[in-house]
Amino acid sequence: MPILIEEMWIDHKLDWHLHKHITENMDELMVTTPGLIYVKDGTPENIAYSINEYFHRYNKKIIALGDYKEAPNSHFLYLQNEIIKLLLNKYGFNKDQIVYISGFLPTEENFIKLDNLYKQHDLIPVEIINYAFFEHEWSFLSNSFPNVPPVRTKQNYRNKTRHFLYFTGAPRVQRWIMLAKLIESKLIEKTHFSVFENKAVILDNIIGAIRRSKNPDLSKLLDKTLNTIMKSPYDYPVVLSCSPSEPRQQHMINDGDADLFLDTHVSIISETSYFKKFSMSTENFWNFHEDFTFLTEKTFRAIAMLHPFILMARPHTLSALRQLGYKTFHPYIDENYDTIEDDVKRLEAVYSSIEKLSKMTEKQWDQFERNIFPIVIYNKEVMKKVKHRPVWMSSVLDKYSDARNNNNS
Repeated sequence: MPILIEEMWIDHKLDWHLHKHITENMDELMVTTPGLIYVKDGTPENIAYSINEYFHRYNKKIIALGDYKEAPNSHFLYLQNEIIKLLLNKYGFNKDQIVYISGFLPTEENFIKLDNLYKQHDLIPVEIINYAFFEHEWSFLSNSFPNVPPVRTKQNYRNKTRHFLYFTGAPRVQRWIMLAKLIESKLIEKTHFSVFENKAVILDNIIGAIRRSKNPDLSKLLDKTLNTIMKSPYDYPVVLSCSPSEPRQQHMINDGDADLFLDTHVSIISETSYFKKFSMSTENFWNFHEDFTFLTEKTFRAIAMLHPFILMARPHTLSALRQLGYKTFHPYIDENYDTIEDDVKRLEAVYSSIEKLSKMTEKQWDQFERNIFPIVIYNKEVMKKVKHRPVWMSSVLDKYSDARNNNNS
């Protein structure tokens, strides 16, 4: 039985730009998403059949597979490969009609990782387009909308009621671990924070993470996290600027957000991808980001709002940001955590950086603000100048042919 194929809504100027880059005529493009993995009867045969029917019924010219807002997902890539085989061999498509779009950061390491992933698993080498959507999105917002204000100026260094801003966002194990650490140390009292889930949901998901974990140190940390959150006096969910019933608001600047950024010194950012070799995500789909460096609106929103940050992410993510032209905040923030490969030790180092900052005096915070001011201004300008142009992987990999040959030797 064929499944329903729905085109991704093209409701954002960046979406229009990406699609226009692939084909001059918007009506020529057909877009599918990784969500096809989970639809009823979403077998490669049914998906390929439906793509073929839709493609010819509406006179499409190009098929775009993948999700340019996310990093590569091996589960989807394997399914996609089977679909592509059927499209080529059964339905007579050619490779020039198919592209795969992914949203990892455009660093040399990421391109080579994906190139190797294709080679190791003998995936059909269709054209791959990298599009770091969230960086482009916030560049667009920063340039186009006055409601994304610079909230840090030389006049507002002082009179802040909290040190830290911590939007936890969607369910992620590392986010709850850090929440528990802030509660245990009472640093939560110096933090504007949000939690979208109630205690029952948190309980179920942490227990599930404990069962999946093969790391004894992580399991012990999760046990402690569970105990702390269940005993905490807070009435979850904890709302800051957007309602848990409207999760899409997390991706934008909401009414009141500017005040939260203005009332704090540093953002604690817990990115979507944290664990190095496996994901402990509590969501069924978004746990397949592999080990690619991937950043979302959480980081680029802080850059847009001129807010320095401590980043809970995969190792070397700060290094990747610097490769893209941004500056980070060493020595004013201890960023040694970025090079730590062990997930638990890296998380402890992130907390250590937070703790060091929390001990500063008002005079030291004043100096901190003066020190980081030129950095956040510089980063905002870098982001505003981001070119809204996707990167074709074949053109990038040509520059790294020696690296590719070495990896294949």
